[in-house]
Amino acid sequence: MAESSSSLAASASPTRYEVFLNFRGEDTRENFISHLYAALERKHIETYIDYRLQRGEEISPALQTAIEESKIYVLVFSENYAFSTWCLNELTKILDCKKRYGRDVIPVFYKVHPTIVRKQEERYKEAFEEHKLRFKEDMGKVQGWKDALTEAAGLSGWDSNLIRSEHILVEEIIDDILKKLNRYSVSYNQGIIGIEKHIEEIGSLLDLESPDIRTIGICGMGGMGKSTISEQLYHTLAVKFDSHSLVLDVQEKLQREGIHNIITKYRSELLKETSSPHLSYYNERLKRTKVLLILDDVTDSTLLNKLIGGCDRFGLGSRIIITSRDRQVLKNAGTDDIYELKELNFYDSLKLFNLHAFKQNSSKEITYMDLSIKVLRYAKGVPLALQSLGSLLYGRQKEEWESQLQKLEKGQDVETFNVLKLSYDGLDEEQKNIFLEIACFYRGHNEIVVVETLKDCGFSSEIGMDVLKDKCLISILDGRIVMHDLIQEMGQEIVRKECPQHPGKRSRLFKADEIHEILRTNKGVPLNFQSLKRLCFIDLSNCSSLTIFPFDLSEIKFLKKLRLSGCSKLENFPEIENTMEDLAVLLLDCTAIHTLPSSLYRLVGLQELSLRSCSNLEIIPSSIGRLTRLCKLDITYCASLQTFPSTIFKLKLRKLDLCGCFKLRTFPEIMEPTQTFVHIDLTKTLIKELPSSFGNLVKLRSLQLNSCSALESLPNSIVNLKHLCKLDCSGCYKLTEIPRHIGRLTSLVELSLSESGIVSLPESIAHLSSLKSLDLSDCKKLECIPHIPPFLKQLVALDCTSIRGVMLNSNSLVPNLSNSKEGFFRFHFTNAQQLDSGARANIEEDARLRMSDDAYGSVCFCFPGSAVPHWFPFRNEGPSVSINEDLSFCSDDKLIGFALCVVLGVLDTNDIKSRYSSFGYSLKFECDDDGTHIIPNNDVLNNYFTWGYSPRLLDKDHIFMWKFNLESLRRRGMNLRLCDARSFTFEISPYHYNSQWPDYYSVVNELKSVVKIKECGMCPLYSSGSNVAESSR
Repeated sequence: MAESSSSLAASASPTRYEVFLNFRGEDTRENFISHLYAALERKHIETYIDYRLQRGEEISPALQTAIEESKIYVLVFSENYAFSTWCLNELTKILDCKKRYGRDVIPVFYKVHPTIVRKQEERYKEAFEEHKLRFKEDMGKVQGWKDALTEAAGLSGWDSNLIRSEHILVEEIIDDILKKLNRYSVSYNQGIIGIEKHIEEIGSLLDLESPDIRTIGICGMGGMGKSTISEQLYHTLAVKFDSHSLVLDVQEKLQREGIHNIITKYRSELLKETSSPHLSYYNERLKRTKVLLILDDVTDSTLLNKLIGGCDRFGLGSRIIITSRDRQVLKNAGTDDIYELKELNFYDSLKLFNLHAFKQNSSKEITYMDLSIKVLRYAKGVPLALQSLGSLLYGRQKEEWESQLQKLEKGQDVETFNVLKLSYDGLDEEQKNIFLEIACFYRGHNEIVVVETLKDCGFSSEIGMDVLKDKCLISILDGRIVMHDLIQEMGQEIVRKECPQHPGKRSRLFKADEIHEILRTNKGVPLNFQSLKRLCFIDLSNCSSLTIFPFDLSEIKFLKKLRLSGCSKLENFPEIENTMEDLAVLLLDCTAIHTLPSSLYRLVGLQELSLRSCSNLEIIPSSIGRLTRLCKLDITYCASLQTFPSTIFKLKLRKLDLCGCFKLRTFPEIMEPTQTFVHIDLTKTLIKELPSSFGNLVKLRSLQLNSCSALESLPNSIVNLKHLCKLDCSGCYKLTEIPRHIGRLTSLVELSLSESGIVSLPESIAHLSSLKSLDLSDCKKLECIPHIPPFLKQLVALDCTSIRGVMLNSNSLVPNLSNSKEGFFRFHFTNAQQLDSGARANIEEDARLRMSDDAYGSVCFCFPGSAVPHWFPFRNEGPSVSINEDLSFCSDDKLIGFALCVVLGVLDTNDIKSRYSSFGYSLKFECDDDGTHIIPNNDVLNNYFTWGYSPRLLDKDHIFMWKFNLESLRRRGMNLRLCDARSFTFEISPYHYNSQWPDYYSVVNELKSVVKIKECGMCPLYSSGSNVAESSR
């Protein structure tokens, strides 16, 4: 009983993530955690990892929610873990969820002994000495942290001191997680009794050992559990396939999203990519991939053929599972076998019913046995009916049971509909209305949006939704409302029976053909909206024939939300005669209106106004500035809008998005400083310049100007925006310069000038102390790059064909590098063939300095060149270099890694697959006693560059240089045994992930068909700047 209780508790709280990682970032983020997270990703395990720097004492509400919505917690205890109050607060919350919901916790002791954690010794003791001083007014919190550590360290987990090889440790943890997820999945689906039997029998039909491609159908009437079994099969079998995808509610998704979106989504899941420049390459990859594809609730075999094409589209060993109520659909689809779900037998029916009718109170099961047997007779072995009746009768007295059974007996045809309707009959009037709203309009919609919408209509929606959940009429999955097909059909049938012959007299209209007929004939619906005294929500969206406003807006006093989106022939919005205090949301997207009335200010309660894609809109009245409550305004893609009033800056907006306003030519003056606007997007507008008063946007953090093809200059006042973090001027090809004092933007993190007309960069750019990313790609007129900011992480300059000079950092900047602790640096400078010899020398020297500096764990350079730089002591023509003498670096205690270099030639082929290929490399050494050792790495190299979603092929020879860091391996406790090496080899090899662990490569084709390597080189790197690179100069 304890185990069952735990499972029920676990299901009581919704889960969004399968794994939550709790760790001290400074200790493990760049080593163990990165490898563990990569392994979780490869297994498609939905994982929450907090990439942010952990500042402050308290974890955020969003993070607390993520913890509550996770199934398994992995606690990575490291040496300095206890110094982080953030980690300790997370730990406390995690153990609380373990206690409340019965969730699994997996502790990992990384380079620290469990006893040290459990007893808070050594560094953990030092940490708590600090906490006692800092939190002397709240010692209860400190004691709580200590208790949490003691409890967590006493749980069964993994110790890196016992499993020295990190890749084996990660494999063991992943296997542990998969086993727990599988067990969780089974317990989560206890609502379907006998599911294990179904899984076993379907598994035999799937014949997973066969290399053939097989398609299996699952057939059964509604309510039999086809979707639940599909999900269970997915969770159980997914780990046995290279890729997998589960598409639930196919028929509903076809109607809502269309067949193209479904195909795109499942294909993206299978190939783990969102886009590709070559569709044919997608198909080729699928043919080589062993996939599991499950399509649930298919009703049309012709659409099925379009969805998946033929089985030959997938790789050997693939399995396709299709569920349908219609056996003929599955036959037409050419399935290899069909598994039919039968009604539950008496024993299983009783077990499922008792689970919902009595929960854990087994004594009542015996007392109510006679009545329970009667219930089973009506439910006819249909799981959904049993579940619904059980939830309806839970907690009720015998008299109430008998009353409900009498209602069933009165029905001449005892069908599932009548059984399910009993749950509806048990609701009060408001709850019935909420249920019918969802059944007719809101199935599959976002729960929060539906709750707010129904609240606007005067319902106590939160309470009502909770009641519907308790009665198993709805559930919530990933934030959306889930309602079983049969329950939805039952609700819609209740509405239909209100007036079977006259749809216009029913309480709700939801079928498009009926709505069209009623509006066409004007029968049944009172078109005088003013007569509907309590009307608070009007949705006329996508009424494509609506040309005039059908009512006096201000006469509907309680109206809170008006949706006219998609009324493509609606050209005029009426004057507002009277003040409206309640109207909060006005949606006019994709209408044909030319202007808004000046009386717009009378909508004093308006909070959201959407004019997206109003392609005829030319004028926004200045009176909009009087809407003091307006906090959300969408005027994107208003293709005819040429200007907008300056009064808009009186609003309390945080975001002003004018993206796609293709005729917008002027930006108004900002008369006074504004404190609310943090984001402005002017993408694809025709603005030539920004006003000098632009500096009044004192809190602005992001400015998007990409593809502003008419923009000629930026105002000097822009340098006063002290909070600006992102400036995007990509695609502004008339922009030839940026303000020379741009170095004053001390908060700027990201600057993009790609595809602009920039000729030169001001010297002050070196003073952008926060800048991390600089994109200069396709700046065809740019001739020189001056000194760059010392803390820059990424410099991208692809296809800058005029550039000659590159200054980068001189030796005087080396101290700044050593103090940066930035971790990585990327410098991509491809196809810049005009670089002079001085520029190339500067790039090589900058690469040497960064690779030699301890602060940079990862460094990567790419630039035109045909020879390995002179400071590499080991080099060789071709794809490998072997060192059989002078192996002193292998036994040097100060060795921290290697600078690696290849000269990549242009591949002489038109074959698409070869021109867009990936490859890898290996560092290996041989010892006398036990053969070859391979140093693990997960790096992937390409013979092309992808930036801005566009692949760039190299036009001539290029030099690739990168840093391989040994320190991360040593911190993981890996004994490399380099000191025993008698030979050492750096070798480029065809890239292929091993199915068990990606550190080892297997040759899948000839190297020359993937990449052309002209020369390669290797240089040992040492700590404290004392390295071979220095001495080789």
